[in-house]
Amino acid sequence: KIYEALTKIDVTAVDKDFKEKPVDVKDNLDGTYDITLTPEAGLTKVKVSCADNPIDQNPIELRTDSKTDPGKSTAKGAGLEKGNRVDKKAPVIVQVNDVFGKPVEHNKDDVAVTVKDPE
Repeated sequence: KIYEALTKIDVTAVDKDFKEKPVDVKDNLDGTYDITLTPEAGLTKVKVSCADNPIDQNPIELRTDSKTDPGKSTAKGAGLEKGNRVDKKAPVIVQVNDVFGKPVEHNKDDVAVTVKDPE
């Protein structure tokens, strides 16, 4: 049996900044398609249409987390400066970044801060 594609499948993907992302669509020649894309951390919306008509589940929302990298994360604030006192609050703000040094928006990893006396 030879399968002949009679319909056109279109797939687009946009990231959280509305930038279009590359998508690879492979016709399996049996009425199914493999769709491959590499989303960035955060939200990616995927729209699929068949014969110029959107499928029922449009858009498909993919949420992906990026692996956090302590070596690329930073800390700042009064709690890290000289002259702090034991009886006073001194805030520390931790910016959790991914392996590319980009901020992680929805961090699900545990964050622990250890402050040591510099002496």
